[in-house]
Amino acid sequence: MLKKPTILAITLIALTSCGGSGSSSPAFKTGSELSSALSTAQLECVGYTETPKSDREFGQESALDVGACEIDGESVELAIWKDSGQKDNWKGLVKTMGCAFGKAFGIASFNYVDGGLWTISNT
Repeated sequence: MLKKPTILAITLIALTSCGGSGSSSPAFKTGSELSSALSTAQLECVGYTETPKSDREFGQESALDVGACEIDGESVELAIWKDSGQKDNWKGLVKTMGCAFGKAFGIASFNYVDGGLWTISNT
């Protein structure tokens, strides 16, 4: 979970309002573009690095782009999806397997931001 979800939510409202006509979110092609947009919205995404396909978490192997950075001292993951079906499959996986796995470690919730064809989640 992010320590400052309110700041992230406000920032993401600003990001999603930047989309073109007929889109509720910007069309980011890379996590680096999303990282830059976060920084422009005054939410610094520090130390962004792309995650190679061979090192991606289960369910993200075929995403267009995945990377990580630190926001407010917490590690977050930025994923760019090729279509909503791919992103929805990831969300389903997180809700079933991820939450069940987390409960074993005392983690009661998994927060992420859904920006259309991009997501931001805790790693």
